[in-house]
Amino acid sequence: MPATLTPILRKIAQHLSRLEQTLAREYAALSENDLDTIVRAAEEKIRLFGLLEELEQARHAALQQAGVDPDDTDAASWLQRNPALGETLVSDWQQVRELTRKCHHQNRINGIILEKTRRRTEQALSILKGQTPQPGTYTARGETERGTTRHSLAKA
Repeated sequence: MPATLTPILRKIAQHLSRLEQTLAREYAALSENDLDTIVRAAEEKIRLFGLLEELEQARHAALQQAGVDPDDTDAASWLQRNPALGETLVSDWQQVRELTRKCHHQNRINGIILEKTRRRTEQALSILKGQTPQPGTYTARGETERGTTRHSLAKA
């Protein structure tokens, strides 16, 4: 089992490292309003997420084959309870968890920046259309609904 899990975890860590770098480039591009780099980063994120999904399926299969619930908490405790599996496997597992945490954190920050930019753009468009943006309200589905009031910028 460690023989099959170790290379999977190392590939996951490699792709997560690339994702972390991509998210950092995306953050810089968002800060500089560099649309081309934002688009390239989004494409790279999609590619990496696809690769990571495949590796996650392989990781789950390897853990299930060993009789372990693939849930991260259970698998991590299983690794800790079985020191014979080796420190390398435990270290690889911890590296994957830490990289995942970092990527999740940076992705949330980037998402917040994107949402703020979207709202500013929406407000600017409303003003250009002669509408007064109203504060958002929530629909029954929890989505934000914005009302607008039309005002003429000029009379003919």
